[in-house]
Amino acid sequence: MNRNIGVVVNPERTDVADDFVERLRAHGCSVTTTTPDGADALEDAVGELVDRGVDAVAAIGGDGTQRTVAARLADGDVPLAVVPGGTVNILARVLGVDDLEHAAAAAAGTRDRAMDLGRMSPDGRDGETFLLNSSSGWDAAIIDGVDETTKRFGRLGFVATGVATWLRTRETPVEIDLDGERWFEGSAVTVLVLNVGERGSASLHVAPDAEPDDGRLDVVVLRRHSIVGFLRFALAVARGDRPPQRETSIGEAERITVRWARPVSLQCDGDGRDEATTIDHTTHPAAIRVMLPVD
Repeated sequence: MNRNIGVVVNPERTDVADDFVERLRAHGCSVTTTTPDGADALEDAVGELVDRGVDAVAAIGGDGTQRTVAARLADGDVPLAVVPGGTVNILARVLGVDDLEHAAAAAAGTRDRAMDLGRMSPDGRDGETFLLNSSSGWDAAIIDGVDETTKRFGRLGFVATGVATWLRTRETPVEIDLDGERWFEGSAVTVLVLNVGERGSASLHVAPDAEPDDGRLDVVVLRRHSIVGFLRFALAVARGDRPPQRETSIGEAERITVRWARPVSLQCDGDGRDEATTIDHTTHPAAIRVMLPVD
């Protein structure tokens, strides 16, 4: 079957575009490629590809690029084909798209799955879609410390930044409501709201029960700031075990509202946002289809 694939390229990731397009053509696909001038033009570029009648839109870039493209494709008939082109590429790894050949095979095929999207609205500002997660507090503050030097060291750089940020972090009072009912009230270091259970790496399962197609969001609260507690939490996540109850609280809901006692750092799918005090998170069930590698 000759599929017409639209390829949208993050302008910072053009190095992999030619290789990916060649692989698509080797799978018998016709290809329409666009490279928008910047992130602000990304959604319009996706819209133009959809208007041309493509069978799927392949997004070359990191998780932030995938999020923006998914937001434009939401509630439509055109699926997203994920192409790893960022520093971490959690979504690609979760879907089993480990390299450009897997990505091309997935885009050229017909196997897909429905996936929920999340939406976060901080302090009454316009809401923003997320594919993977939104977090506030320590986890989000790590993003503020990431620069080009950090990225050059890959995961090691992120880990080092995370530890340095932890040493500067203190507990803050927070209230959390799940579907309108008070669920947590106390002090915490960070609150993660996840559509996909992995955070930072496809092998780090922060919310083991999270599924991207269950119509709900998962919330993980790291309550206490202590070196021993942090090590317990990190070791459990690295092993794929459930985070220890003495350090964390875990829940799920369709709507999660987080109210901090003071403004804290905020991130959405790995991109830092302005500090906020109250963050409302809602789920958008089965909002998008994503292409999967062949079995």
